[in-house]
Amino acid sequence: MSCTADADSITWSWPAVTGATKYRTGYLFSDWVEQTGRTKTLSDLSAGTTQLLFVQAGNASGWSDSDSAPCTTIPAAPSVSCTADADSITWTWPAATGATKYRTAYFWAPWIEQTGRTKTLSDLSAGTTQLLFVQAGNAAGWSDSDSATCTTTPAAPDVSCTSTASSITWTWPAVTGATRYRTSYNGSTWTEQTTRSKTRSGLSSDTTKTLYVQAGNTSGWSSSDSAACTTSSTGK
Repeated sequence: MSCTADADSITWSWPAVTGATKYRTGYLFSDWVEQTGRTKTLSDLSAGTTQLLFVQAGNASGWSDSDSAPCTTIPAAPSVSCTADADSITWTWPAATGATKYRTAYFWAPWIEQTGRTKTLSDLSAGTTQLLFVQAGNAAGWSDSDSATCTTTPAAPDVSCTSTASSITWTWPAVTGATRYRTSYNGSTWTEQTTRSKTRSGLSSDTTKTLYVQAGNTSGWSSSDSAACTTSSTGK
């Protein structure tokens, strides 16, 4: 006897047995049911479900011993998540019910079977985005794909500043992979920014102020860059 499965059903089949005029089947916890053919399908199953079917061949003299075959439906797609730092991204996923193997693929690469449930891509540039697809599999086949996109933390912004006699304005260009920025005057208390400039007004002449700036995204914050500027002397 053999069996095949997809995501929600299992079909068992067996060849004709010499001298047999009838067949019957039974699951592990069910009564025998006589069959009119040599196939049996169990439908509406959950992904990753294992079922065991027993089969006997019979004729007027009685029933044979049983043969059996366990089969497992294709697993559900794993739920993938990822974390990143400045130069690497790591994807992880929990065990999928009924899965005995996993495989991964980047957007631009073929599938590679995995021995574990993590995948790390290293030596990346700051602000790099990568997409990973993951499938769970067993003897019946491979699940649908799940995927997760992660971006390494951005590089530090390049901060510059200009001043007048009473104000200082700091600016910085957009940073690749950054979706937000934050600033600090002391390097420890941070304020998130909606723009790429910061002005401090009402200063006395010859006053020096330093601003620290970090670029960030969902993976975290970059290291800091800073710029110190001094307001001009009165009369200049």
